[in-house]
Amino acid sequence: MSEDPAPKRDFGPSQQETWIYLWVSVGGLALLAVALLTKGLANVMAGEVVLMSLLFFGGTLIWAVRRLRRLG
Repeated sequence: MSEDPAPKRDFGPSQQETWIYLWVSVGGLALLAVALLTKGLANVMAGEVVLMSLLFFGGTLIWAVRRLRRLG
C-alpha cells in the first residue's frame, strides 16, 4: 500500500478573497435591511427583488463561512 505522493490541491478563492466575499455579503444584507426599514415592501415586484437579494447574499455568506472554517 503506497500513499499518494501528491497532496490534493484546494481549488477556489484564497482565504483573503473569501473574507472579502463574507464582508460584501454582510454589507449587502445590511443595505437590504436598511432599504426594507426605510421603504418597506411596496408591491410583489419588490418582494421578488428582496427574495433574490436574500438568496444571493445569504447564500454567499453561508458559503464563505463554511469555506473559512474548512481553510482554518
